[in-house]
Amino acid sequence: MPDPIELSVTAWVVVSIAMFLGAIVQSTIGFGMVVLALPAVLIAAPDLVPGPLSVATMLLVIPVALAERHAARRDDLWRLIPGRFLGALVGLGLLAVARGDTLVVVAALIVLIAVAATVWAPPVPRNDGTLAGAAVVSGTFAMAVSIGGPPLALLYQHAKGPEIRATVSFVFAAGIPITLIGLILGGHLDRAGFATGASIWPAVFAGYGVASRIRHRVDDRIRPLVLTVSAGGALVALGRVAFG
Repeated sequence: MPDPIELSVTAWVVVSIAMFLGAIVQSTIGFGMVVLALPAVLIAAPDLVPGPLSVATMLLVIPVALAERHAARRDDLWRLIPGRFLGALVGLGLLAVARGDTLVVVAALIVLIAVAATVWAPPVPRNDGTLAGAAVVSGTFAMAVSIGGPPLALLYQHAKGPEIRATVSFVFAAGIPITLIGLILGGHLDRAGFATGASIWPAVFAGYGVASRIRHRVDDRIRPLVLTVSAGGALVALGRVAFG
Protein backbone atom coordinates (compact mmCIF):
# COMPACT_ATOMS: atom_id res chain seq x y z
CA MET A 1 0.00 0.00 0.00
CA PRO A 2 1.18 3.57 -0.60
CA ASP A 3 2.49 5.59 2.31
CA PRO A 4 0.02 8.02 3.93
CA ILE A 5 -0.03 11.40 2.21
CA GLU A 6 0.63 14.41 4.41
CA LEU A 7 -0.48 17.47 2.46
CA SER A 8 -0.32 20.81 4.23
CA VAL A 9 -2.61 23.68 3.31
CA THR A 10 0.35 25.54 1.82
CA ALA A 11 1.33 22.55 -0.34
CA TRP A 12 -2.27 22.08 -1.46
CA VAL A 13 -2.49 25.74 -2.50
CA VAL A 14 0.82 25.55 -4.40
CA VAL A 15 -0.26 22.38 -6.23
CA SER A 16 -3.71 23.82 -6.99
CA ILE A 17 -2.22 26.99 -8.48
CA ALA A 18 0.24 24.96 -10.56
CA MET A 19 -2.55 22.70 -11.86
CA PHE A 20 -4.79 25.71 -12.56
CA LEU A 21 -2.09 27.26 -14.74
CA GLY A 22 -1.30 23.90 -16.30
CA ALA A 23 -4.96 23.35 -17.17
CA ILE A 24 -5.03 26.69 -18.97
CA VAL A 25 -1.96 25.72 -20.98
CA GLN A 26 -3.19 22.25 -21.91
CA SER A 27 -6.65 23.49 -22.83
CA THR A 28 -5.21 26.12 -25.16
CA ILE A 29 -2.20 24.50 -26.84
CA GLY A 30 -3.13 20.84 -26.44
CA PHE A 31 -0.52 19.63 -23.96
CA GLY A 32 1.60 20.84 -21.07
CA MET A 33 -0.50 20.60 -17.89
CA VAL A 34 1.72 18.14 -16.08
CA VAL A 35 4.90 19.39 -17.77
CA LEU A 36 4.18 22.83 -16.30
CA ALA A 37 2.78 21.70 -12.94
CA LEU A 38 5.02 18.74 -12.14
CA PRO A 39 8.09 20.70 -10.99
CA ALA A 40 5.98 22.58 -8.44
CA VAL A 41 4.36 19.33 -7.34
CA LEU A 42 7.76 17.67 -6.92
CA ILE A 43 8.89 20.54 -4.73
CA ALA A 44 5.72 21.06 -2.68
CA ALA A 45 4.22 17.56 -2.47
CA PRO A 46 6.26 14.79 -4.17
CA ASP A 47 4.05 12.12 -2.59
CA LEU A 48 1.31 13.10 -5.04
CA VAL A 49 3.31 11.43 -7.82
CA PRO A 50 2.13 9.30 -9.50
CA GLY A 51 -1.30 8.32 -8.13
CA PRO A 52 -3.03 11.45 -6.81
CA LEU A 53 -1.57 13.61 -9.58
CA SER A 54 -3.01 11.25 -12.19
CA VAL A 55 -6.39 11.52 -10.49
CA ALA A 56 -6.14 15.31 -10.56
CA THR A 57 -5.66 15.28 -14.34
CA MET A 58 -8.22 12.66 -15.27
CA LEU A 59 -11.31 14.80 -15.94
CA LEU A 60 -9.81 17.67 -17.91
CA VAL A 61 -9.10 15.58 -21.00
CA ILE A 62 -12.74 14.69 -21.60
CA PRO A 63 -14.16 18.18 -22.30
CA VAL A 64 -11.02 19.14 -24.24
CA ALA A 65 -11.39 16.05 -26.45
CA LEU A 66 -15.11 16.44 -27.01
CA ALA A 67 -14.95 20.17 -27.75
CA GLU A 68 -12.99 19.57 -30.96
CA ARG A 69 -13.68 15.89 -31.60
CA HIS A 70 -14.16 16.57 -35.32
CA ALA A 71 -10.42 17.37 -35.60
CA ALA A 72 -9.13 14.17 -33.95
CA ARG A 73 -6.89 11.95 -36.10
CA ARG A 74 -8.98 8.80 -35.80
CA ASP A 75 -6.54 6.64 -37.77
CA ASP A 76 -3.78 7.64 -35.37
CA LEU A 77 -5.92 6.87 -32.32
CA TRP A 78 -6.30 3.23 -33.32
CA ARG A 79 -2.52 2.93 -33.31
CA LEU A 80 -1.85 5.05 -30.23
CA ILE A 81 -4.30 3.72 -27.67
CA PRO A 82 -3.16 0.04 -27.67
CA GLY A 83 0.39 1.15 -26.93
CA ARG A 84 -0.76 2.68 -23.67
CA PHE A 85 -1.55 -0.82 -22.35
CA LEU A 86 1.98 -2.08 -22.95
CA GLY A 87 3.45 1.13 -21.60
CA ALA A 88 1.39 0.76 -18.42
CA LEU A 89 2.94 -2.63 -17.75
CA VAL A 90 6.42 -1.24 -18.25
CA GLY A 91 5.60 1.67 -15.94
CA LEU A 92 4.44 -0.68 -13.19
CA GLY A 93 7.75 -2.49 -13.47
CA LEU A 94 9.56 0.83 -13.09
CA LEU A 95 7.53 1.66 -10.00
CA ALA A 96 8.50 -1.68 -8.50
CA VAL A 97 12.21 -0.87 -8.58
CA ALA A 98 12.31 2.92 -8.22
CA ARG A 99 10.90 4.99 -5.39
CA GLY A 100 11.28 8.33 -3.67
CA ASP A 101 14.04 10.59 -4.90
CA THR A 102 14.74 8.31 -7.85
CA LEU A 103 11.28 9.00 -9.25
CA VAL A 104 11.68 12.72 -8.59
CA VAL A 105 14.89 12.69 -10.63
CA VAL A 106 13.25 10.65 -13.41
CA ALA A 107 10.28 13.00 -13.57
CA ALA A 108 12.43 16.13 -13.62
CA LEU A 109 14.65 14.70 -16.36
CA ILE A 110 11.58 13.83 -18.44
CA VAL A 111 10.45 17.46 -18.20
CA LEU A 112 13.88 18.70 -19.30
CA ILE A 113 14.04 16.22 -22.18
CA ALA A 114 10.55 17.24 -23.26
CA VAL A 115 11.54 20.90 -23.23
CA ALA A 116 14.72 20.22 -25.20
CA ALA A 117 12.87 18.07 -27.72
CA THR A 118 10.18 20.69 -28.22
CA VAL A 119 12.79 23.39 -28.83
CA TRP A 120 15.32 21.56 -30.96
CA ALA A 121 13.81 18.38 -32.38
CA PRO A 122 12.90 18.39 -36.07
CA PRO A 123 9.39 17.31 -37.07
CA VAL A 124 8.86 13.61 -36.34
CA PRO A 125 7.03 11.68 -39.08
CA ARG A 126 3.85 9.99 -37.91
CA ASN A 127 3.87 6.37 -39.02
CA ASP A 128 3.15 2.97 -37.47
CA GLY A 129 6.52 2.83 -35.74
CA THR A 130 6.62 6.34 -34.29
CA LEU A 131 2.98 6.22 -33.19
CA ALA A 132 3.43 2.87 -31.43
CA GLY A 133 6.70 3.94 -29.84
CA ALA A 134 5.31 7.22 -28.60
CA ALA A 135 2.27 5.46 -27.13
CA VAL A 136 4.39 2.94 -25.22
CA VAL A 137 6.71 5.62 -23.83
CA SER A 138 3.71 7.78 -22.97
CA GLY A 139 2.03 4.92 -21.11
CA THR A 140 5.24 4.03 -19.29
CA PHE A 141 5.88 7.45 -17.85
CA ALA A 142 2.21 8.22 -17.27
CA MET A 143 2.18 5.20 -14.97
CA ALA A 144 5.51 5.89 -13.29
CA VAL A 145 5.54 9.66 -12.89
CA SER A 146 2.18 10.97 -14.17
CA ILE A 147 3.68 12.58 -17.26
CA GLY A 148 2.64 10.90 -20.48
CA GLY A 149 2.28 13.96 -22.68
CA PRO A 150 5.78 14.74 -24.02
CA PRO A 151 6.12 11.78 -26.44
CA LEU A 152 2.73 12.59 -27.96
CA ALA A 153 3.39 16.32 -28.01
CA LEU A 154 6.62 15.68 -29.89
CA LEU A 155 4.69 13.86 -32.62
CA TYR A 156 2.08 16.59 -32.94
CA GLN A 157 4.06 19.71 -32.06
CA HIS A 158 3.67 21.09 -35.58
CA ALA A 159 0.01 20.11 -35.97
CA LYS A 160 -2.84 22.60 -35.88
CA GLY A 161 -4.30 23.45 -32.47
CA PRO A 162 -7.63 21.60 -32.78
CA GLU A 163 -5.90 18.49 -34.15
CA ILE A 164 -3.36 18.22 -31.35
CA ARG A 165 -5.86 19.11 -28.62
CA ALA A 166 -8.45 16.57 -29.74
CA THR A 167 -6.13 13.69 -30.66
CA VAL A 168 -3.88 13.87 -27.62
CA SER A 169 -6.85 14.36 -25.29
CA PHE A 170 -8.61 11.27 -26.67
CA VAL A 171 -5.43 9.26 -26.05
CA PHE A 172 -5.35 10.57 -22.49
CA ALA A 173 -9.05 9.85 -22.03
CA ALA A 174 -8.40 6.21 -22.88
CA GLY A 175 -5.01 6.00 -21.20
CA ILE A 176 -5.64 7.59 -17.81
CA PRO A 177 -8.17 4.91 -16.71
CA ILE A 178 -5.58 2.28 -17.69
CA THR A 179 -3.02 4.10 -15.56
CA LEU A 180 -5.34 4.43 -12.57
CA ILE A 181 -6.39 0.77 -12.67
CA GLY A 182 -2.74 -0.25 -12.86
CA LEU A 183 -1.83 1.98 -9.92
CA ILE A 184 -4.67 0.57 -7.83
CA LEU A 185 -3.88 -3.04 -8.66
CA GLY A 186 -0.18 -2.40 -8.06
CA GLY A 187 -0.87 -0.95 -4.61
CA HIS A 188 0.23 2.58 -5.53
CA LEU A 189 -3.15 4.33 -5.17
CA ASP A 190 -5.71 3.99 -2.40
CA ARG A 191 -8.87 5.83 -1.38
CA ALA A 192 -6.98 8.52 0.49
CA GLY A 193 -4.74 9.16 -2.50
CA PHE A 194 -7.75 9.30 -4.83
CA ALA A 195 -9.48 11.80 -2.55
CA THR A 196 -6.36 13.94 -2.37
CA GLY A 197 -6.10 14.04 -6.14
CA ALA A 198 -9.81 14.78 -6.50
CA SER A 199 -9.44 17.77 -4.18
CA ILE A 200 -7.44 19.47 -6.98
CA TRP A 201 -10.31 19.15 -9.50
CA PRO A 202 -11.82 22.60 -8.79
CA ALA A 203 -8.51 24.26 -9.73
CA VAL A 204 -8.27 22.17 -12.91
CA PHE A 205 -11.80 23.01 -14.01
CA ALA A 206 -11.25 26.68 -13.19
CA GLY A 207 -8.25 26.59 -15.52
CA TYR A 208 -10.34 24.98 -18.24
CA GLY A 209 -12.97 27.67 -17.80
CA VAL A 210 -10.39 30.42 -18.28
CA ALA A 211 -8.91 28.64 -21.30
CA SER A 212 -12.28 28.31 -23.00
CA ARG A 213 -12.51 32.11 -23.06
CA ILE A 214 -9.02 32.80 -24.38
CA ARG A 215 -8.27 29.76 -26.55
CA HIS A 216 -9.07 31.54 -29.81
CA ARG A 217 -6.57 34.31 -28.96
CA VAL A 218 -3.68 32.08 -27.91
CA ASP A 219 -0.96 31.00 -30.32
CA ASP A 220 2.57 29.62 -30.10
CA ARG A 221 3.78 32.65 -28.17
CA ILE A 222 2.70 30.95 -24.95
CA ARG A 223 5.04 28.00 -25.54
CA PRO A 224 8.32 29.76 -24.70
CA LEU A 225 6.90 30.78 -21.33
CA VAL A 226 5.64 27.26 -20.62
CA LEU A 227 8.99 25.77 -21.56
CA THR A 228 10.97 28.27 -19.49
CA VAL A 229 8.86 27.77 -16.37
CA SER A 230 8.89 24.00 -16.78
CA ALA A 231 12.65 23.78 -17.26
CA GLY A 232 13.33 26.10 -14.35
CA GLY A 233 11.06 24.14 -12.05
CA ALA A 234 12.61 20.84 -13.07
CA LEU A 235 16.09 22.18 -12.32
CA VAL A 236 14.90 23.35 -8.89
CA ALA A 237 13.48 19.88 -8.21
CA LEU A 238 16.78 18.27 -9.19
CA GLY A 239 18.63 20.71 -6.96
CA ARG A 240 16.31 19.85 -4.09
CA VAL A 241 17.24 16.17 -4.41
CA ALA A 242 20.94 16.85 -4.89
CA PHE A 243 21.36 19.28 -2.00
CA GLY A 244 18.58 18.14 0.30
